[in-house]
Amino acid sequence: MDLINRQAAIDAIEAKEANEFGNYLEYNVAFNDGLRSAVYAIEDLPSAERKGKWIEDDDPTVKGHCSVCGWESHYYEDDVVGMPYCPNCGADMRGEEK
Repeated sequence: MDLINRQAAIDAIEAKEANEFGNYLEYNVAFNDGLRSAVYAIEDLPSAERKGKWIEDDDPTVKGHCSVCGWESHYYEDDVVGMPYCPNCGADMRGEEK
């Protein structure tokens, strides 16, 4: 899953409206309406930010798992538990769960 900045996406869409095709777009009402609809849709989307924490596991082969997606870090892998983000779901592991 890719997490993107909501405002950066809106700015990219609005830049298409304002700059890429020059003044022609001010006369292209349908195209501008479509861009505006895309901005409204992005503004209405729920936040994708997820907060989690590393949970220690009783299994001796598992260092811990993500509280959001359940991904397990095994002892034979590099030190994943303690990383600021889950490598599987991207949850921010630096703070409190949401």
